[in-house]
Amino acid sequence: MKRLFIIFAIFMILLTFQSCFNIYYIDASSSDGGTISPSGTVPVRQWSNQTFSFTPNSGYQLQSIVVDDQTLSAVPSYTFIRVVSNHTIRANFQLVGNSNGSSEITVH
Repeated sequence: MKRLFIIFAIFMILLTFQSCFNIYYIDASSSDGGTISPSGTVPVRQWSNQTFSFTPNSGYQLQSIVVDDQTLSAVPSYTFIRVVSNHTIRANFQLVGNSNGSSEITVH
């Protein structure tokens, strides 16, 4: 009986520990003209960091990134620090020499 109780206690401790780390999701996408890596719906453990990098295709440049509906200037990478909620990130690319922003797509 004592051995069964110990096994049950260990199981409950492991179950409690595992539930302390939720999984959140970052939806990562890009406009035409380049890629974001990783892309798609990226699972991230609670309190973890997740870095995204942006690579323009030939003839394109990174125009901006949009993180949770906030437009930021073009940077080579972006890191979410200590994730505790779901997020979105989008890389917007434009043709080199095109400054009118026509290739920017709004994040939904």
